[in-house]
Amino acid sequence: MIADQADAQLLALWKSMVHCPEGSALGFDRVYRWEKLPLTTEPNAFLVEMVRDLKPGRALDVAMGQGRNPICLAKIGWDVTGFDASSEGLAIAQKGAGQAGVELTMANQGWADFGFWK
Repeated sequence: MIADQADAQLLALWKSMVHCPEGSALGFDRVYRWEKLPLTTEPNAFLVEMVRDLKPGRALDVAMGQGRNPICLAKIGWDVTGFDASSEGLAIAQKGAGQAGVELTMANQGWADFGFWK
């Protein structure tokens, strides 16, 4: 029953993200402030596999969250820009990048505000 309630809450959060980017930022800020949040620092396995044989270049991480994927890319030589609406997620990403000894270009913006066309 608890899993069903969690699924329902996540679905409601997802729906609010689509219709209200500001609500998305507030929701994710709240999630990232949760002290017991089991964040993984491991990058997405699919991403790792896809870049394995690529020459490092430039990458854009849309909705980068806590930064586990862009940090992984930066560690292997990629020039990474990422953005996210959650300032809490970006703070975690900045701390992680510092601990990993890499630099990320980050913007605290939602997808509707990011300058894709610049």
